[in-house]
Amino acid sequence: MKSASTTTQLLAVVGGASALVLTAAGIASASTAIDHAGDSIQASAIGDIFNPGVQIVSGAYALNCESLTASGTVPTGNDASNPDWVVNSGTGGIDVPIDNVAFTNCNLNGTPATIAVTNTTASPWLINVNHDSGSPIGTLKIPANGAVVTAGTCTIDVDQASEITNIPYSNATGVAAASNSGTINFTSHDNGDSP
Repeated sequence: MKSASTTTQLLAVVGGASALVLTAAGIASASTAIDHAGDSIQASAIGDIFNPGVQIVSGAYALNCESLTASGTVPTGNDASNPDWVVNSGTGGIDVPIDNVAFTNCNLNGTPATIAVTNTTASPWLINVNHDSGSPIGTLKIPANGAVVTAGTCTIDVDQASEITNIPYSNATGVAAASNSGTINFTSHDNGDSP
């Protein structure tokens, strides 16, 4: 199913630096590079009750959450000339595994909702950062069976690998504001009134 997603203030901080992804001098134009290899990161999408940090609309469902927070570690450096850099080989950006993924103050079509997250080493949640085209783009990747949303008697299982993509961000500030489309694949079960 197609979804519309809004992510405000998507913040990713690496080692206290303001810039997460750069295209370094001498690196091919179709490459992405991340400074601070091996450092921990904090990622968040934070809004308020009127302007949610995360909004996903798919079909008849509208999921709003005040915030999304996560932590992770930048992959190990692989640039021989500078071991502090991670450079992708080819295209497609760089995946950064994240854990401790938590959503707060959520509602599904106005009904209070909770999101149970399953995040394993074999099937991790990921933030993909991609500067291959020269325009920084972020993607939140949810693994198959990585989330279950419960609101009243309605349960939504994210049962296939899904992405919320085209979240642009600024190297200068590390902050993104976006309203773009991705694909969320889910099944829903309702044992009573639909929320």
